[in-house]
Amino acid sequence: MDGFLAAILAGPAMVPPSQALGYILGEVNDPGRPSLGSMKETERLISLILRHWNSVAGALLRGDYAPTLTTLDNQTWGNDWAQGFINGTTLWAEAWRGLLADPTWSADLEPIIALAGELGRQRGHPPITDATRERYLDCLGPIAVDIRHHFIAEPAPSDQPPLDFATERLDISPPHWEVGWIPFPAQIEDEPDARLVAALIVTGAGRIVALTPEVRPPAGPEAMAKLLARQISTAVAKEGVPPEIRVMDQASVTALRRLPILRHTILDIRESLPVFNAVRADFIREFSGGDGEPPVASAPTWTGWGLDPELVAGLFEASAAFFRAAPWRLYASSDPLMIRWPAGQEWLVSVMGATDIERGLMCFANPEDLEAVGGGSGPSALRGVAIGVGFTPLDDLTPALRQDIETHQWKVAAPDAYPSAYVINSPTAGISEPMATQLRDALEAISRFGSTKTKRRGQVWLDHPTGIVIER
Repeated sequence: MDGFLAAILAGPAMVPPSQALGYILGEVNDPGRPSLGSMKETERLISLILRHWNSVAGALLRGDYAPTLTTLDNQTWGNDWAQGFINGTTLWAEAWRGLLADPTWSADLEPIIALAGELGRQRGHPPITDATRERYLDCLGPIAVDIRHHFIAEPAPSDQPPLDFATERLDISPPHWEVGWIPFPAQIEDEPDARLVAALIVTGAGRIVALTPEVRPPAGPEAMAKLLARQISTAVAKEGVPPEIRVMDQASVTALRRLPILRHTILDIRESLPVFNAVRADFIREFSGGDGEPPVASAPTWTGWGLDPELVAGLFEASAAFFRAAPWRLYASSDPLMIRWPAGQEWLVSVMGATDIERGLMCFANPEDLEAVGGGSGPSALRGVAIGVGFTPLDDLTPALRQDIETHQWKVAAPDAYPSAYVINSPTAGISEPMATQLRDALEAISRFGSTKTKRRGQVWLDHPTGIVIER
């Protein structure tokens, strides 16, 4: 792993940390979601790999990198490191191919190629004597540093970037940090109802400062903000105080303002965090096998959302009423409804089921998002939070979800109408209790609105129990 990281960090351009994790952990995308063991094992594994990533990057930057080599039978061989280094060159094969074929580099690269060839027992490689091996091992660190200097002088062609956000080198004094939560598409073996998210802290240059998993995050944004503030405090103790931290929600700013260590740091709320979004999308793409956009958060059970069971019971009752009313018989997904609460919040909602395979409700906190998605831009065009409810047949429920429902005795409308929820672009990578309450009210109001069997253009209708106004 050390040799692999040395190659990709000394190489021609930035390699996504998640791509490196994919190589290190193996076939994580098969069968679609990796099984990572216990929460402690997961957190320790990812933290150790990223810590070593930063250690190697910093040593190469300073020019004092020394390889981590294993010893077997009281002998340091160097074969594994060299093979890891060669593996790392495959991530930018074209740029590396020119270096490996350059006669002026042949003598410098001989130690790596010879040690890697010895591990593979390739024909044509003479035995390496003890004296030669010792000389080779002493050269590995300086070779990696020289390669880094070479690629800084001759960077990879700009027409083959591996990332969307940057190809610049590690910056140990970044201008700002971008911070938030990402849903982590993985399952925890010993906690089947766990919902894994991770606090991600990334510099403006794309370097990951910290990626810390949380296996049972709370539902409230204030509680999530406190967890995030704790992670930032730990990162500041190791990395120093950044001049600016950018987040996407007010709750995080409020929590960070309470940290004395950040009294001179600018705290800024941004609608979008470009570098954070790129790293987040890359992790999701690497570990789920999807396109990485947008970040869709889901939970293996309803308990995994961290919501109050009574609120979940209300969501089940509202979902059952919605399913029985079957509003998709009156409204298609292309015929959206605007719903407004007495306090002024509004959602644009799309009823699914008329021409869609899945029945349910899709709600957009930013009314312009539905038009953007429907216009062909795709889900990646979403600027606000979107939350959806779908229905799953009993036979398709996971054992953990079935047990969760049986334990709480939540009611459903039919054997094929077990509700499930997902959220997109949530700053907390989850469903907060205010959001869940609004979703419950929306399901109830639309079920009553659909049962009126009226469909007049420009209709405005008041749902008295919730106070919601629905307009077509």
